[in-house]
Amino acid sequence: MPSGQESQLERWILHKLNRAADKVNKQLAVRNFESATTAVYNFWGSLCDVFMERMRVIPDHATLASTRASMLQTLYTCLDHGLRLLHPFMPFITEELWQRLPRRPNDSTVSIMVASFPVPDTAFVFKEAHKDLDPGFITIRIEGCSPGTSGHIVVCSDIQKTGNPIGVVDPSFVEATVQLSGSRRGSF
Repeated sequence: MPSGQESQLERWILHKLNRAADKVNKQLAVRNFESATTAVYNFWGSLCDVFMERMRVIPDHATLASTRASMLQTLYTCLDHGLRLLHPFMPFITEELWQRLPRRPNDSTVSIMVASFPVPDTAFVFKEAHKDLDPGFITIRIEGCSPGTSGHIVVCSDIQKTGNPIGVVDPSFVEATVQLSGSRRGSF
């Protein structure tokens, strides 16, 4: 259950988790397995590609213990619920992974097979975080790019207008010069 002290990034991933739970439940009810698996896949993409990548740049020495604990609790919640959402489609691997998660003190559930299936929870609705971070979480602009030449890549995130989501590092603007290679379009 959220504490109310979550960062914007935490609220964003919890909102994504809630939307995934809602969509999976609705799609399983009508036996639309393709849409249900797509919802789970998209959630895991958000969790791994965005949340965990952003979380790992938090330096230990500069982070408040409460911020770090909150991030870890959010990650645990997402891993636990995410594995339970994935379980109907990949039962053996999700059981093995879920068994390796440490249980919370008040949780005596012995198997993912008997764990409650995630359902939408109003405590995980953070529309402002979803609205602020989703529409272009990262924008990449490539200037002067043709294969075999040098190009200039500019990476900007929407953090500039929404504030720092993790409270530690502001990776809102990064520039790099790269050598483009190959004859395929868009290859680096």
